[in-house]
Amino acid sequence: MIDSWLTGSTPEPRAHLYHYTDTRGVLAILKSSCFRLGPLAKLNDPRESHDGLVDVLANSVTKQSPGPDEHDLGPIRTQLENFFRASGRIGCFTLDRNPATEAIAESSNYHLGWARARMWDQYGKKHAGACLIFNREMFATQLDRDFPRGEWDNAHREVTYMDVTLQTQFDDSMINPEGFAGMLRTMRVQGQTSQVLYFIKNRDWESENEYRFLVFAGSENASKTHQTKGVSIANNLEAVVLGEAFPSSQISQLKKRVAHHNLPILRCTWVRGAPLLREEL
Repeated sequence: MIDSWLTGSTPEPRAHLYHYTDTRGVLAILKSSCFRLGPLAKLNDPRESHDGLVDVLANSVTKQSPGPDEHDLGPIRTQLENFFRASGRIGCFTLDRNPATEAIAESSNYHLGWARARMWDQYGKKHAGACLIFNREMFATQLDRDFPRGEWDNAHREVTYMDVTLQTQFDDSMINPEGFAGMLRTMRVQGQTSQVLYFIKNRDWESENEYRFLVFAGSENASKTHQTKGVSIANNLEAVVLGEAFPSSQISQLKKRVAHHNLPILRCTWVRGAPLLREEL
């Protein structure tokens, strides 16, 4: 496997997930053997982090069920905020992309998920962090084990990039035998509402080629019994790629934690602006 990473001949395009993080983040993930899912409220696109998301939903609800208090959105906003955003957890990754025509001619690695200069700068803390490489199918399988369906509602797919105003409708076509509450649960992870709320970002982020995992507690008991809100990495983490500025003072500690997982440690370097991998000795 390590040879395939070093030569750029990784199996099956888009079979892997890549997650950039800082030094503290990679050490914490390796120590806990767990990839923690983050809160939806901390996402960086204004479509997702601002209150507009909840306002759009609240207005949609009152149009569906008008009543004497249809203009008083306070109570409705609070409930929808918790149900559609505050209670959600998300994991964000990038994927390999198709190589550009000029890159094919050079047989370069620019298209691979570990070779994103801007993501190394922004999420990898100016190349001082790391990029974790996961097996995409095995990570998804493990998420289903750690967050069993029924107790949890989850969805995962690629992000679509569009320069459009946040708009959604209260999608009452989502029939669910559990009634209204069940219909709301279905809306979070399926259909038009889920896609608009969680899987569309502004085109400015398009170079990230993002793939997301979204999890909501389907029952009060589920959230109480799963405090870590994370996915085990024991069987799906395949390699650790260090940025070229990863601090030498942390190498020994990192190697000890990686040894527990029996993983290759690689380093991303840049030669005349082109990304290359080498084995970290």
